[in-house]
Amino acid sequence: MSPASPLCSRGVTVARSLGSSAARGVVVTLAGQGSRVVIQLVGVIVLARILAPADFGLLAMVIVVVGFGELLRDFGLSSAAIQSRELTTPQRANLFWINTVLGAVLTVILFLTAPLIADFYGHAELELIAQALAPVFLINGLSTQFRAHLTRDLLFGRLAVSDVVAQAAALAIALVAALAGAGYGALVLQQLAQAVIALVLLVIVTPWWPGLPRRTGGMSPLLRFGGALFGSQIVTYISRNVDTLVISLRFGPSALGAYDRAFQMLMMPLNQLNAPATRVALPVLSRLRDDPRRFTEFLLTAQTILLIPVVAIFSFAAATGPALVALLLGPQWEQTGVLFQILAIGGVFQAANYATYWVFLARGKAGSLLRYSLVSRPVFIVIVLLGAIGDLYTLAGAYAAGLAYLWIFGLVWSARSAGAPARRMAWNGVRTILAYGFAGVITWGAGELYFSGLPLGLNLVASFAVMVVASAGIAFSIPRLRRDLLALLRVPALVRGRGGGAATVDAETAGVE
Repeated sequence: MSPASPLCSRGVTVARSLGSSAARGVVVTLAGQGSRVVIQLVGVIVLARILAPADFGLLAMVIVVVGFGELLRDFGLSSAAIQSRELTTPQRANLFWINTVLGAVLTVILFLTAPLIADFYGHAELELIAQALAPVFLINGLSTQFRAHLTRDLLFGRLAVSDVVAQAAALAIALVAALAGAGYGALVLQQLAQAVIALVLLVIVTPWWPGLPRRTGGMSPLLRFGGALFGSQIVTYISRNVDTLVISLRFGPSALGAYDRAFQMLMMPLNQLNAPATRVALPVLSRLRDDPRRFTEFLLTAQTILLIPVVAIFSFAAATGPALVALLLGPQWEQTGVLFQILAIGGVFQAANYATYWVFLARGKAGSLLRYSLVSRPVFIVIVLLGAIGDLYTLAGAYAAGLAYLWIFGLVWSARSAGAPARRMAWNGVRTILAYGFAGVITWGAGELYFSGLPLGLNLVASFAVMVVASAGIAFSIPRLRRDLLALLRVPALVRGRGGGAATVDAETAGVE
């Protein structure tokens, strides 16, 4: 086929259109996530100064149970809908009703078992908290396929608006309740309000309405994919929350509240960057999986774009954790500052592992992802439990070490079972971690030597200036790192239509070896 043939031209046009849509999706979604980060940060700061650590600890005890149920309620069907090459209208309707029924059943189960949860932890307040949060399952079950529809059709702007508005409104409600003396009830109201408002907005902005369930073909592959993904998610969830369970049973709600604030400060930037990156990367990679060259280019570009800000943020957090937490949350959260400093190191490796997850899903390897989880996560749990022999700080260190292990093992497994370009993914991660991690070490050293006697605000401003100068100096002095930064800075140009598109960028500009 000649390069000028209509079919070839149409293929190039489709690739550029897909790349342009992906690039626009990256910027729109990142803008929405940036707004959510600001809202969430305001909530963390203000609510931490009104409520006690024990209030957050009590909520965290129930959220562990709710989070487990949320995975069952989704059953991997949102990802199944997104990654499927074709999805008919009856299939979408059936998926909607499956998620809704699962949500309704789980609502009843949680409401009835709330006394058992309170007895297990030994805190009577948890019964009311669990019963109040039970409807979240039904509400989110109704929302699931609306979200999947917007993601599959690359309508990221609508999804971002609904998420931002819901989060802002829920925070406002929580703040009013907290100031009125509601205690942990303010946090419960925040969870409920965000779920309800998001559902209403999703229904309004989604150009789709589910019909009645119908007997139709093609459901089995979706359910098999979802079931396999659910299995891996359950194993992953248990391993990620074993620390919360151990702390709640051994140290009590106040210690859990301090740890939970550190963990939430860790997950806030991770979730706000990973969620939009996955939301954009998964549908695009799913469509490119039959084109190995473009698949690899887009994968490594997306990995680089995600890793640079995450590693830079967490390197700064590890360098300034205690001062940062003291300024934001207040002196009563001193323990949280050191915990955040330790966990930030682990967050770097967790972010590096996200691209591995994209490969499994985009190539339909949910079964392989499940086997990887069944093999790797028990080892992670053992590492965390060994850390729990000591105190909160050794547990946090063990958690960070476990995340590093999962990244390395995930690269090896994905290369063998899903054809991931593991060596290039590893080199992407290693050079980014070394470069910006070294900038973090310089920042920490400057803080210890020169800034420790300064007021907190001035200390952090000076440390941030050192981090920026050190990062820029390291990045621009090494050609490979310069090209990585160009991949990050090139996204706005892609959105304006210059430069082809994210799916067709050349290897050098994309940060690919």
